[in-house]
Amino acid sequence: MVLDINYNYAALLLAVGYGIFRVASWVISTAIKIAFYVAFISLGVLAMSSTVGLM
Repeated sequence: MVLDINYNYAALLLAVGYGIFRVASWVISTAIKIAFYVAFISLGVLAMSSTVGLM
């Protein structure tokens, strides 16, 4: 009985850890994508404003 509880607890810990890992990796990848989009858009705005200023 004690072994069953321990195995269930270990399985639960593994499942929770896996879920946390998946969420963390998704959050990190999403943050990287957002950062790339923001940098790309800001670079485009800077390029447009600089070309307009040159003209």
